[in-house]
Amino acid sequence: MWINKLETFFFIILASLCIIGSLGAVLFKNVMHCALLLGCTLFGIAGMFLMLGGDFLFAVQVAVYVGGILILMLFVVMLTHRLYDRTLSQTNDRYGPAGILAALIFLPVCIAISKAELGGVERVDAKETIVNLGNLLLTTYVVPFEVASLLLLGAMVGAILFTKRDPGQED
Repeated sequence: MWINKLETFFFIILASLCIIGSLGAVLFKNVMHCALLLGCTLFGIAGMFLMLGGDFLFAVQVAVYVGGILILMLFVVMLTHRLYDRTLSQTNDRYGPAGILAALIFLPVCIAISKAELGGVERVDAKETIVNLGNLLLTTYVVPFEVASLLLLGAMVGAILFTKRDPGQED
């Protein structure tokens, strides 16, 4: 009984972290603050994966999104000095159409969830899942895995060359 209350407590904490972080990422005007709040949201999602028993998804969320994408975004913000110090307006006056579009998306999703027959979740041994995934990545899917790594390497080299300054060039 107390385990259910503990799970509910942690779910509320993680859901609050996701909601507050995502709202802050959209509504704040400082780009650096928005990126940091996006990190809070990504950590909250990783915690939910962990609560659901998705240990591999938790690790990927933290390593790829928080450790990779978010750090890359922070570097880009800091490399472009003009965006770091400036506060940019991220809001506009189109609240009406945005609200209508949100309702058009939200209502069918709510109806679909209410009519869905959700069964129980079966727990799988984490070690078995990760071993099977590793075997697939290094045997059956080794070519797409290597192509994706080369693509990411090319993107990183391109980003470095793109931000490189010419000697003698000033801001």
